[in-house]
Formats: sequence, structure tokens, C-alpha cells
Amino acid sequence: MLRSMLFSLCQSSVSRCMLIFVLSTALSPIWAAGGMGDWSRMWGPEIELLEAQLLFKQQDCGLTDELFLEILGLAQLKQTLSQQRFLTLNIAEKPKDKRWFLIASGQKPNGGYDLSFEGLDPYMEYKELSLVWSEPQPDHIYTQAIVSPCLLIELSAEDRLPILVVDHEGNKRHRFNAE
Repeated sequence: MLRSMLFSLCQSSVSRCMLIFVLSTALSPIWAAGGMGDWSRMWGPEIELLEAQLLFKQQDCGLTDELFLEILGLAQLKQTLSQQRFLTLNIAEKPKDKRWFLIASGQKPNGGYDLSFEGLDPYMEYKELSLVWSEPQPDHIYTQAIVSPCLLIELSAEDRLPILVVDHEGNKRHRFNAE
């Protein structure tokens, strides 16, 4: 009931809403100690930050097909990228509390194609890994070379949720299971 009253006040004036938000956040520990609950949680669930890191991005990984692969360690990564003689991997062995994901777009006809890491969004039943598959712009000149863009992304392995790979338009491209 109190929550609905606060929201009705918020609808009447933005300045009142800001005042209520500031007061409820500031007084929340006092109200929680008095048994009235933690009011700071009424403004939305606190989402823990997930650790996601781009370990490397290459314009040419030598992979002919689109690839979505969970990598178990450095040896498997080197074996997967064995076709690429010029790629030097300056990364340490995968820690046990991390998961590695190698994602490649496959062979493309010029340097205008690219693959970029956009972010990681947590949800209750899965994590969403957002990538951008870039294509050549019509008014630009690009090198005429076969490229195979790829990324190696490291995520925390604390909770073994499925990982959905989604492109920049919101299309699901792949699903890594939780194992």
C-alpha cells in the first residue's frame, strides 16, 4: 500500500519523486533497523556485476566457418587456431574459475567485416553475450583480402548458466549449455 502511494506521488511530480527516492535511500538503513524493511530494494533488484573480459580480437583467425566453441584450455585454443601461422597468443592458461568462448564469423571477402564484443547481460536463467557482426559500409574502400574475424571472451564460471550469443540486432546466434 505504501509502495503504491509513493508511486502515485511520483506520477504527479518528478521533483517529488526525486525527493522521495533520495529520502527513502538515505533512511533505508534506519527503517530496516526499525523493522520496516530495506526500502532501497524497492527501486529494483540489485544485479551483481558479472566478470567478462575480451582476451583477444583478431581480424584473421584462419577459420573458414562460423564457429561458437567453449575452449577448455590454452592447448585446445592453439589446436583450434593451428591454421593461423601468424597469430601469437600472449595469454596465460585459463584459470579454473573462468570459461573461455571462441567465436568466429568465418571467412569473409574483405577487411570491412568485423566482430566485436558489446557486453554481457545477466538474467535469472541464462546470461546473454552481445556481439556485433559488422559488414562493409557501401561508401568505404576496404582491402581485398580473405579475413576471418574472431574473439576470445573470458567469463566467470561461478554459476553455470547457459550463455546465449546474441547479435547487435537481437537475433539469437548460438546457445552454450550450462554443463
